[in-house]
Amino acid sequence: MIENNKNQIKNIINNSKIKNSFEEELLEILEEYLKNGDILIFEDGKDVCNDILAKFSFSGSKIDWRKVPGSICENSTCRESEINDWMVFFEKIFTEYQLEESEWIFYINDNAFSFILVIKTKVLKGILPKLLEFPMHHYVYDYNGRWIISFTHEGDMAFGFSEK
Repeated sequence: MIENNKNQIKNIINNSKIKNSFEEELLEILEEYLKNGDILIFEDGKDVCNDILAKFSFSGSKIDWRKVPGSICENSTCRESEINDWMVFFEKIFTEYQLEESEWIFYINDNAFSFILVIKTKVLKGILPKLLEFPMHHYVYDYNGRWIISFTHEGDMAFGFSEK
C-alpha cells in the first residue's frame, strides 16, 4: 500500500495533475507522511462525497446543521485566532465523543485540491493546523461514515453524527 502511494505521488507530480499552487504546497508539506504511508491520496473521491451527501442533509453546498440531530455549531469571530479556535473545537469534539477509535480519517476540502486525503487519526492532529491555513472549507470525515466535522473559511465550526 505504501509503495502504491509513492507511485500515486509520482504520477500526480509527473503527469502535471497538480492544478494549482495550493496542491503543490500541500504535497510539499505532507511529503514525509505520504512517503511513509501515514497519509494516502484518493485521486477520485466521488464515492466519499456521495456517501456524505447520502448521510447528511444539505442546504446548497453546505451541510444543513439544523437538520443534523445533536449537532454542535460554533463560530470563530476573530480572524487572527481562527485556526487556534478551530483546533480547540477539534480537540474538544475528539475528546468529548472519543473519536480516536477511528484509525483513518478522510480530509476533504471544497475543490481547492483535486484529491481527498486519507490520514491516520494520530497524524491528523499534528498536521491539521497546516491544513487549516489554506483558505477554503475543510471537512474531517470518519472513515466509517459515522460523523463529520467542518471548518469554513467564514469561521464556522460544526460537528455531527450521520443521520443514516
